[in-house]
Amino acid sequence: MRMSNHERKKITVGGTEVVVVPESQCPADKTMLPYQIDLEQFRRGWNKHEVYTANQPLCMGGQLYMFNRYQACGSIVHMPDAQFSKGGHQSRIEVVDRAGKKQWVIFPLKDRYQKSIEQCLLHEPEKNIRKVMATLRQLYGGYENYRSREESLSWAMLSLIQGPGGRTWNEAGPYELTLAQLNCSMFEWVRKQLGLAIHQHWTTVLFPHGRLEHPSEWVAEMGRKIGALVYLGGGSAQAAYIRREDFDARRMTFVAQNWRVPTLARPYGTGFDPTASVLDPLFIGGPGLVRDLIEGPAW
Repeated sequence: MRMSNHERKKITVGGTEVVVVPESQCPADKTMLPYQIDLEQFRRGWNKHEVYTANQPLCMGGQLYMFNRYQACGSIVHMPDAQFSKGGHQSRIEVVDRAGKKQWVIFPLKDRYQKSIEQCLLHEPEKNIRKVMATLRQLYGGYENYRSREESLSWAMLSLIQGPGGRTWNEAGPYELTLAQLNCSMFEWVRKQLGLAIHQHWTTVLFPHGRLEHPSEWVAEMGRKIGALVYLGGGSAQAAYIRREDFDARRMTFVAQNWRVPTLARPYGTGFDPTASVLDPLFIGGPGLVRDLIEGPAW
């Protein structure tokens, strides 16, 4: 049903007026803003290079639905100095077997209590990376899209701890690998597989002396430092911490969006779960399928 004019609301993004959709026209979700973006209308009005997002480095590249946001941005700011969250997806991610049954891929950590992601060390990294690879082979080994990428995927992780000929870089003793190093390496691997053009930045480089006290000001200052004008975040971010005045003071715009990924049919009859790993459709249908999923309607 087409909205009447009095139901519409406009915001200005990079000098362009963009129509946003009333909450009544969107799926019910208590974390939503009063208005959500009509994404197709928004795409026609933005300059992608002025748009950025920020996120903690996530396990194995992250969940499928996150890439719906990433592909809409010109830049991403990784936050390796964010505190590790036990219930999050920094060291674990769900993958799906041929029957559509989920299971967790988990990288055990030495110590995670009150530490940032860049301080969390993997427990026996080589052993557990090979264990994860064995799990993926069991799940996706029947697909050519996995077999053709297995070696480069393995190297994307093992190269962080191994030198030429399989020798560890630290021959003097046990080698160490942080969770942030592993996750950022995997994001880069997925980005290359998808042909995703997005500039990457790190808060540890942008803020060498530490983060700003209030998270809203910190996120806004990220954008100012990289020359962006629009922060594209999740709807829950607005509800949790974003203050409009921090973006207004920098002549920037914050846009909140609850991201959705359309469900397509698997070869074996069940749908792709947007909250599971982006690797799932990549290994089953290839980069083209992932692009079809993440570039489709947001709801």
